[in-house]
Amino acid sequence: MILALAPKNSSHVPKSPLPIVPLCLLKCKDNHMLQMENEWSSDFVFPLNDLLRSGASSEQMSERVDELCRHNSKLAKCLQECPPSVENEILQLGLRPWQNICEKMRDMQTQFGCWKTNIDAILLECSFESQKLRYDIESFTRNVSVQLVETICIDLAHLSDCTVGQYGKHCGHISKMLIGTLFTNSRDAIVKMLRMKWEDEVPSKMAPLQLHHSIL
Repeated sequence: MILALAPKNSSHVPKSPLPIVPLCLLKCKDNHMLQMENEWSSDFVFPLNDLLRSGASSEQMSERVDELCRHNSKLAKCLQECPPSVENEILQLGLRPWQNICEKMRDMQTQFGCWKTNIDAILLECSFESQKLRYDIESFTRNVSVQLVETICIDLAHLSDCTVGQYGKHCGHISKMLIGTLFTNSRDAIVKMLRMKWEDEVPSKMAPLQLHHSIL
């Protein structure tokens, strides 16, 4: 999803030469991608979904997440050693969802069993919101516009409402709070990425929408 935020073409934003990504950043990212295997998920908001559906036991999941947290920590350190740049900041923002997961790891471990049991039902209940978000992001990469940015922010809020509510319904208050925090932080990271690239064009449409009080 991070890569999808880079526009391919737009009649609304002035065209400029593609940025040259510093070699230092490429080395950091490439090494990280090799270590992460398939866990560099297109599901930016909650990248544990594939792992929850993998058939791994809760213990195996905990071990894998611990390993992924170590890899992400190494990438964060690598990026910090590279010169400051917009590309560097975007990559660091892209680590936010995993950093949030790693910070809440001990609490999440107590919920893995319930999440694994109910993940298919949760994803099914929120499939419309998820597909709507993916469709609008794909449209955004082809045609950057103020209206689509606002739509994506609304899509994220709707997906947050649905997913957090479903985790609460199936797994209780602790799960609701954990997933709600992850969605809020991930959405804030996406908003910051958008502001970095298109602040002049869409200065007032980027504010992250708050989750409904009824689900917090």
